[in-house]
Amino acid sequence: MKEDAKLWLKCIRIAGEGISMNLLTCRSPNVIIIGDACEHGLGAFNTSGRGYSWIIPAWLRGRAHINLLEFLTQVIQIWDILEGKIKEEDCILAMGDNTSSMGSLRRSNFRVKHESDLTGLSSSKSQGS
Repeated sequence: MKEDAKLWLKCIRIAGEGISMNLLTCRSPNVIIIGDACEHGLGAFNTSGRGYSWIIPAWLRGRAHINLLEFLTQVIQIWDILEGKIKEEDCILAMGDNTSSMGSLRRSNFRVKHESDLTGLSSSKSQGS
């Protein structure tokens, strides 16, 4: 009963702070970023006109797998978040053509406030896995 009470107090606190309706509705992205990589370089651009390209020096070509280059491109695409150029309520669509890098990016997502590595682990153990 104590744990139930703690859960309800947490729900009431979150509800009191307010919930963004943007998280509850379908909406179109207002920031679109498209990037790609090849053995010669990386590049991307977004709808605000910002872009980048990096040509891999000849002496470094062939040292990294294309999946790594694609992953680095995906990470750099969302760098605007770290620089504060993306507002809290923005809806971002970062696109690439490599499913391996997009899957890796999804698995290395950012933690939600107050989340730890043990959160997902304990819930999967409690379900009998």
